[in-house]
Amino acid sequence: SYSFCTLLDIRKMEVDQPPSLGRCTIHVVDSTKRMALVGLLVLLYAVALQWSWSTMGDPYSDAVEEARRVHDNFMKEEARKPKKVEWVEDEEDDLHDIDSEDHHRKWEDTEDVNEDGAGSGSGDELLSDDNEMNTTMEAKLKKALPSETLPSAGAAAMLFIIISCNVFFFLLCHWYPPFLAAALFSPTTKLIVGGSILVRTLAHHGKPGMSTLFKNQVTGELTFEFQRRNYIIKQEGSKAIVTPVSPSISEPLSSYAKSKGLKSDDVAKKFKIYGENRLSIIPPTLFTMWRQQLISPIPVFQFFSSILWMLDEYWQYTFFTFFTIMLLEFGTAFQRLRTLGQLTKMSMKPYPVMSFRDGKWTELSTLQLLPGDIISLAVSKQDKESKSKDGNDVVPCDCLLLSGSAIVNEASLTGESIPAMKDAIPASETKALEMEGAHRIHTLFSGTTLVDNKQDTTSVGIPSPPNHGVVCYVLRTGFGSSQGSLMQMIEFSTEGVAGDSRETFWALLFLLAFAVMSAIYVFQKGLEKGDRTTHELLVKSVLIITSVVPRQLPMQMALAVNTALMALVKAGVMCTEPFRVPLAGKITHALFDKTGTLTTDTLVPAGVVNADGKQHDLIAVNQASEKASIILAGCHSLVSSSDGENTIVGDPIEVAAIRGIEWRYDPKKQTATRGSWEEKEKIVNNIERQLKAYKQGTKRHKELSADLEVKKKEAKAAKEIADSSKLSVHIKHRFHFSSKLQRMSVIAEVSNGPRSTQQLCLVKGSPEALSKLLNDSKPEWFTSCYTKLMEKGMRVLALGYKPWDGPGKPERDQVENNLTFAGFIAFSCRIRNDTTAVIRSLRESDHSLAMVTGDGLLTALHVAKEVGIATQQNSFTLEAGSNAVEWVQATGDDKEKVPFNFDKLEELNKRGDLLTTEDNLMQAAEVLGDELWKVCSYFRVFARMSPNGKAKVIRSLQEHQSAHVLMCGDGSNDVGALKQADVGLALLSGYGNANTGDEADKTEDDVPAEVALNKHQKEMDTKAAKATAEKRELMKQKQQELSQKQKQWLEEEVAARERRGEDTGVFGQMAAMKVVLKRFQEEMKQEEREVSKVGNVYAPTMDDVLGSAEMDSLMIRPGDASVAASFTSRLPTIKSTVDLIRQGRCTLLSALQQQQIMMLESLIQAFTLSALSLEGARQSERQMMASGWLLSIATLSFSYATPVDRMHPERPLRSLFHPAIFMSMAGQALIHIGCMYRAVTMATDFMGTEELAAVVEFHRKARLNEVEEEADPDDPLAFFTNTFWSTPFKPNLLNTVVFLVETAQIVAVLFVNYKGRPWMKGLSENHALFLSLFITFAGIAYIAWGFSPELNAMLHFAAFPDDAFRWETIGLVALSTFGTFVWDRIATAIFAPRIFKIMVQEALATKPSDILPIFTTLFKVVGGFIVVSAVNPIILIGGYFLYKKMNAKELGD
Repeated sequence: SYSFCTLLDIRKMEVDQPPSLGRCTIHVVDSTKRMALVGLLVLLYAVALQWSWSTMGDPYSDAVEEARRVHDNFMKEEARKPKKVEWVEDEEDDLHDIDSEDHHRKWEDTEDVNEDGAGSGSGDELLSDDNEMNTTMEAKLKKALPSETLPSAGAAAMLFIIISCNVFFFLLCHWYPPFLAAALFSPTTKLIVGGSILVRTLAHHGKPGMSTLFKNQVTGELTFEFQRRNYIIKQEGSKAIVTPVSPSISEPLSSYAKSKGLKSDDVAKKFKIYGENRLSIIPPTLFTMWRQQLISPIPVFQFFSSILWMLDEYWQYTFFTFFTIMLLEFGTAFQRLRTLGQLTKMSMKPYPVMSFRDGKWTELSTLQLLPGDIISLAVSKQDKESKSKDGNDVVPCDCLLLSGSAIVNEASLTGESIPAMKDAIPASETKALEMEGAHRIHTLFSGTTLVDNKQDTTSVGIPSPPNHGVVCYVLRTGFGSSQGSLMQMIEFSTEGVAGDSRETFWALLFLLAFAVMSAIYVFQKGLEKGDRTTHELLVKSVLIITSVVPRQLPMQMALAVNTALMALVKAGVMCTEPFRVPLAGKITHALFDKTGTLTTDTLVPAGVVNADGKQHDLIAVNQASEKASIILAGCHSLVSSSDGENTIVGDPIEVAAIRGIEWRYDPKKQTATRGSWEEKEKIVNNIERQLKAYKQGTKRHKELSADLEVKKKEAKAAKEIADSSKLSVHIKHRFHFSSKLQRMSVIAEVSNGPRSTQQLCLVKGSPEALSKLLNDSKPEWFTSCYTKLMEKGMRVLALGYKPWDGPGKPERDQVENNLTFAGFIAFSCRIRNDTTAVIRSLRESDHSLAMVTGDGLLTALHVAKEVGIATQQNSFTLEAGSNAVEWVQATGDDKEKVPFNFDKLEELNKRGDLLTTEDNLMQAAEVLGDELWKVCSYFRVFARMSPNGKAKVIRSLQEHQSAHVLMCGDGSNDVGALKQADVGLALLSGYGNANTGDEADKTEDDVPAEVALNKHQKEMDTKAAKATAEKRELMKQKQQELSQKQKQWLEEEVAARERRGEDTGVFGQMAAMKVVLKRFQEEMKQEEREVSKVGNVYAPTMDDVLGSAEMDSLMIRPGDASVAASFTSRLPTIKSTVDLIRQGRCTLLSALQQQQIMMLESLIQAFTLSALSLEGARQSERQMMASGWLLSIATLSFSYATPVDRMHPERPLRSLFHPAIFMSMAGQALIHIGCMYRAVTMATDFMGTEELAAVVEFHRKARLNEVEEEADPDDPLAFFTNTFWSTPFKPNLLNTVVFLVETAQIVAVLFVNYKGRPWMKGLSENHALFLSLFITFAGIAYIAWGFSPELNAMLHFAAFPDDAFRWETIGLVALSTFGTFVWDRIATAIFAPRIFKIMVQEALATKPSDILPIFTTLFKVVGGFIVVSAVNPIILIGGYFLYKKMNAKELGD
């Protein structure tokens, strides 16, 4: 009754779901639908079975009657002939047809017959009277005729269709949950236990799914699970609300600070709600994964098609196809299992952690953590190697810092390897928690690494933890945490990539129409001829229909994408969202961050301007005034690294500042003092360690020795300064940097001896921000001074201070006001060597470029002009007031002002580059309306942009310009923009000044930028090869040195065991050897880390290799930055943007061409099968398998197309129905079909009806097993060959001609439709494809001329009758190939003239040297075959190793 009510109630419950889910709908099981479906199936099966039962044996009876009729007619004809018919013993001399299958019957007639045919020898009498003869004929009939239990063709077809539809229905319910919901469920307006919810996911976020609603035992709420997360669903009136099962994370901060942990009763309840804190994915077994693969749509369709071939008695080909499918799917299942295994390795391993439960600290596994727990986290005291293996420095969940301070590496979230400082929450704060906003500095995220911690026992009203860690409140666990969300995205966003589904649908519809018409024609003609049964004709018709659906169609885009992913990995680019690879080929706009992207992330102090200075010019940073030095030494968030050497790391600008003023900072004591001797001594120690790796007298040893002397002198001078100074700055409280406020501040205690101590508020920030906070000390030259510095491309910070006698932890507003100006400090960033070339190459390839940065407007403008984003002499910045918006000249003394006018915007853009800041842009949008966002593409620089502002700019380009946007950036400020962009590329930070130097790429205007870029890349590759060889040699030396020490270590270990009173016998010796081996391995790992610092191909100076801990911090797992962007580059260069766009274009074009090729191949195969079926001929299974292998190689070679090394301004065609492509396909299809029709006509005319009938007769006998081939039953190999290879087949001219022409046409399709340049390498450059096509064409000629009769016989080819026939066949092959080639180029010239012009230019630019490698490769292949067949394999192996050794020696030299 409930189902009936829901059926009548057509209203659907409205569902509000979280943004992470797509549309959700509520359903209940509809018993009415199920009963109706079952009833319909029962009725259909009943009708089909009854029809089958009632017609069972009808085909057999009809065939017998037909045989008798033919026999009677024959007897009447014979009766007119005055001769006597003798019994013939030899079955091979049978003369008389007696059945519809043309089988022979023998009989003896010794009586005369009269003229009218009457007599005792008539057919009826023979069938009734002569027992011996009846037995013979019945045996023949049973072989020749259909089964006696076979129903009629209509009944068999109906039963086959019903079974197929039934199976397809249940498979479709399994494949596509929305179909399941529509077929077996009904929408409902009431939530009930046992109901279902259909979740349609967002694009590329996994597949939709149906989940069952169940009641939570603790809360009593309805919940469901989807994609490893639990959700709560509540009904409010006629609406359902879906929310993730997650604890409240927006309570006042004070409520978290007052928490006392969980009680035992709370633990049991919360565990039932949230479950284990587990992120690992339990992968299924290989067999289970294989089974899932085999029932997916592609294999099911392949199995279905193969079964149809088996019905036509293609047993060998069917089993071959089955084996191939299962093998390929096994490989796919194995690869998926490996991927899941790698994903599981990314997750945190459980480890013990201190938790405060029931009023005491207890040790628990991280798996047992629940929201609301109080835990203590402390840095592991183990060595670095063990720590990374155990993983007990990984934050196990999202938690809030209640007491103490921590330093964490958040590279897994932002891509920045710079550690971030975390402080405890203010205990009395009543504001609601904002994890991703204002309170991010108090939040530790799961998956990040704890670098350091400092305990504070006074902040929380609970006992101090025994492990001296920081006290945290657990917010989120499991897949609800940050790392859980990351793993969800990686697991469910890597679904199969498909092409344009709409275009594919229409293409398949066209092919299906063609196939249906062909099948109907074949069926009708077959009935008219009457030489085959209706059942055979039905099988042939279904085979024709299924042949037009390319089996590999769903894989064509995935294959192209996977090829691109492999190429990107080689280029140092990691990808977590493969569906975005084709989007990279559509990019129209490229946006770049400045610092860390276009420039390095290491800033070089250019100088300071002291507030009390008489001159307003820059002076050396180490000459900063005392107050400026104190601010720079104390106002920062620097922390110590995890390398055990207490190296300071943090914001590059802060590291550069404290090094510039030559102070040192102790992160443990949070105190800065004058004299940076410790840092300089570390550099000295590093250089000394490196000296040991080189032999004396070598060039590198001399360079390091000279550098060592200089660094020793600097360290000595710094030590003297430190000993003579008593000035120190101790940080007591921080207000961290805010991108919104553009400043940070601290309260510090400044001491200049025991009797001179005072507290100061130290503030630094952008000049614009501090300008509003200064008192009367602000000088008149304040604005003009920092403006001039910014116009030179420098990043400028203003410094301010004031005395403080207030509370130790005040409000921020109390500190940041009424400041005294202390001066400016300016920094410069080095532009990376290849930045200018990359930007120029993007501009030359017709990409719109812009910079989006948080830096100042004038600084950004200077860099934009340096790299080529801003190319004009003048520049205008947008300035908005409350009622007016105008353009103001950005630089120079004469500030020209131009009123804002949308109609004259393009004209103004020609006069100069357009710039804006976020504040002016937002204010102008309020005055001008949304129309302003439609012209964002005119701006070249967006400065002072917040993370949300960057994302909004990209969104406006996508919505109003229909642009495809690439965003390239680094750091947490770019995360929003990287996610919003169609293609987001994150650069890992921490490379320092790598890829910079005096030899930066300066290309001439007449030299294409990508030529210079490629030249630079080749130089880097050469450096990398030399560096690798050098590292290998160094490691070899170190291994030899350590090997020599093993004996000494073993003696020392044995002696130590003897002193400890342990066994020193055989087992003791073995234990000592185990210890020594472990020590050897650890020493080798340490040496490998040291050697890896040598040979950095991007480092211009030794200082970038030595004396820096930044390079060590780059050891980040692949994919760590994937939460920030879909692509992550591990190289300090923006060249990866070029690699991405090249690969994207190549992927797009390759997928389109593969789709075009498969459509044409399907048409050819459907027509060929129709032509053979009309004549009653068959295809040879050997030929089908051989051609399948050969063409698979060509198709595989096609898929490995690689992009060219230069982007072209013209974009490739992207639509299958573009006139140039569609008309080309139509013309090619007509040419191929015409040639095939002519080939069939030639062959049938020459063979004649008798030979064609003989072929049909042979195939009939083969089906009846009357063609016997002898094989020794005692010889297993002979039995296998006879069973699985030597299937009877009569070679004939029709089959031979059709096979050769069809194969040539398929190869011609590959040849004609492979359009490489200017987007991917041409056919002559794809050696594998060219050679496979060349070999195929050569093989066709080889077979046509019969050079190897043995090969022709093995593949069932018949000899051509004469040269005229042979040449005409080759002419058809040539016409198919070159005729389609000419037509394709004509269609391109008519409908895409610009692309045709480019193709002609590329063809004319081809030189003989470009084609020579093809013949070289061909020579190597042929020579390889000859050598392998003629030379001893041992000699070959020896020659190979000798070649490798000589090659390595040359490389080392």
